[in-house]
Amino acid sequence: MAGFEYPDISHYRPVANWEAVSRAWRVIICKASQGTNHKDSFWPEFVREARRHKMITGAYHFLNKEDGSIAAAKQQAQFFIDVLNRTGGWKDLWLMLDIEDYNNDRPSMAQANAFLDELSRQTGRPRSTFVSYLPRWWWKAHGGGSTVLKDTIYCNSDYSAAPTMGAYAGKKPEILQYTSEYDAHTKGIPLVRDEHGRKHGIDMNRAPWTVEEFRKRVGLAPEEDLSIVDEKTQRYLDDQFKSIGKRVDRAVIRVGGKENSVYSAAAADEFKNLVMAKEALAEAKAAKEAAQKAADGVAQIMDHLGIKHSRSRG
Repeated sequence: MAGFEYPDISHYRPVANWEAVSRAWRVIICKASQGTNHKDSFWPEFVREARRHKMITGAYHFLNKEDGSIAAAKQQAQFFIDVLNRTGGWKDLWLMLDIEDYNNDRPSMAQANAFLDELSRQTGRPRSTFVSYLPRWWWKAHGGGSTVLKDTIYCNSDYSAAPTMGAYAGKKPEILQYTSEYDAHTKGIPLVRDEHGRKHGIDMNRAPWTVEEFRKRVGLAPEEDLSIVDEKTQRYLDDQFKSIGKRVDRAVIRVGGKENSVYSAAAADEFKNLVMAKEALAEAKAAKEAAQKAADGVAQIMDHLGIKHSRSRG
């Protein structure tokens, strides 16, 4: 499968070196919440640093059964949104629902459906932009044949040498989690030891699109262009300013008499006009520089807020 890869992390696999992580991957996702009251302890640091390093950042919620009701699923969607709103909002994030077992707490497909309905209502995004981590093995055992999530993007997990990517739950999966033991210690995420002293890596996923195609599929806007003009035009205008400035300087010196022993009164009007032209040129150049500084200031504000734009890393 062609495309790109991205890591899936949580407080179990915290990042040690964000510079290395951002060099290794453009896309990343982290657990933000679970159930109706659990926020992942690593989430605030994760989302702050992932934004700061200009990554295409995702958040996921681990669905719990709770009391098994649709109301509980909707309450979890609200909690997920609340967690995201407390850490800069959700508008620049792609969103995923994790559907599997937790300590024999098994949510239903109906609850997953209700969660995504509520998430769509709260965000205004269509369900087709949400990723459903719905492993084939889990759906076959517990999905009851339901296809209610087929309008979302499926992520399957299959860690075998020849993973199966055929259709289930109404469609073929698009994303594959192909390992839970990826060794990323040279890419900024250290191996961790369990209680038995064994080292463990991270979950890694593979998607079939380009990064920009992925941005569009998950409902994220393309990077905004804050530049005044394109780079080629900018170079041309800079050269023109320099050329015109030099010509006006030479004309002022010639007509103003600085190259002659006697100032010509007859040329006074022409001299005055040239001086005014030079001043106008200086004002135009200052205005251009002020506009450029304003654009830079907007870019810095967007960087601070974690919003991507054309001056972000490509």
